[in-house]
Amino acid sequence: MKAKKLFAAVMALVLVAAISVTATLAYLKSTSEVVTNTFTVGKVYIELKEKPVGTDGKNVANADYTVIENEYHLYPGQTYDKAVAVLVGEAGKESAAVKSEDCYLFIKIVNGLADFEAAGDTTIAKQLQANGWTETATAGVWQYGQKVSNNAVVKLFDTITIKSDYDGSTIPEPITIVACAVQAEGLTLAQALGEAVFQ
Repeated sequence: MKAKKLFAAVMALVLVAAISVTATLAYLKSTSEVVTNTFTVGKVYIELKEKPVGTDGKNVANADYTVIENEYHLYPGQTYDKAVAVLVGEAGKESAAVKSEDCYLFIKIVNGLADFEAAGDTTIAKQLQANGWTETATAGVWQYGQKVSNNAVVKLFDTITIKSDYDGSTIPEPITIVACAVQAEGLTLAQALGEAVFQ
């Protein structure tokens, strides 16, 4: 009997010990700070502009690339200002808030004045070459030889010169140009050319 009471007392102590351990048991915890991933989408943005000219066909003093077309009254043998450039991202007056990613530039030009231009280094094609443009295998499509960054101003040409024997019997067709920019990231110049669209 004494043995039974002693065993019961020991068991009671063991239960009390177990209960007290359970009551003080706590899990270790730690909470990290919140990590937020932010994603932005890059943009490629260009404008094709030219400097305004007066009625004499000369650039307006201190004018920048701000217009999309000029009108000219042609005379034989005369040279007229026609400064055309691609403005990348923040270089454009209308795009002050738009930052462009690095890109490759392409243009498609239909030169309605080609048959009336004076020969030599003043032709539009020669000026394009002098400014770093190369005509591609597609007639009228030119590529700029290197990638450009935000705020770049890439010149096409600056003047047009009329043949001295132009008699005015035929009115030239307009010069039309469409510019295209394709992201440089992950692409070569040749691959970017394959992505260029002229609309």
